[in-house]
Amino acid sequence: MMVPTMDSSPIRILRPSRGKLVFMLLLSIALTACGVWVVLAGQVMGSLLAFFCGVGVLVFVAKLLPGCSYLQLDEQGLTFCELFRPHFYCWSDVGPFEVGVVNGRRMVVFNFSAGYSESPRLRAAASSMTGHEGALVDSYRHSPEALAELLNEYRETFAAGPVG
Repeated sequence: MMVPTMDSSPIRILRPSRGKLVFMLLLSIALTACGVWVVLAGQVMGSLLAFFCGVGVLVFVAKLLPGCSYLQLDEQGLTFCELFRPHFYCWSDVGPFEVGVVNGRRMVVFNFSAGYSESPRLRAAASSMTGHEGALVDSYRHSPEALAELLNEYRETFAAGPVG
């Protein structure tokens, strides 16, 4: 994957897989129904299943809405948005991207540069739990390796500042 040249726009927006989101929504609906059925059968513990999976239903419905979840790459940096909450990082704020395992799941992970001073306690906690200060929870229709490669290409191209 090559980063666009100056002849084309360097802005790239990646979105999560709708098929995966629909699958997770259907699974959450099914598990919520199972929880309700268990409650109706007289078992109070089913209420926990119904509650947590019901929250999952709401989350996956929201994630299917336009603008709820995406990863935008441009000359200035990357913006990842989850549940309509965007987070922006300049390319100079992040170190190299790589593939790591967090809670048994392969995902793109990274550390912040030495000059980045935001959220030191949160970053330290994340690093102590996972070995990395940041992670992308979705690979946006790419393999984690392909996404890490794309992010590193953008970072190396634009970390010194915007072209133009």
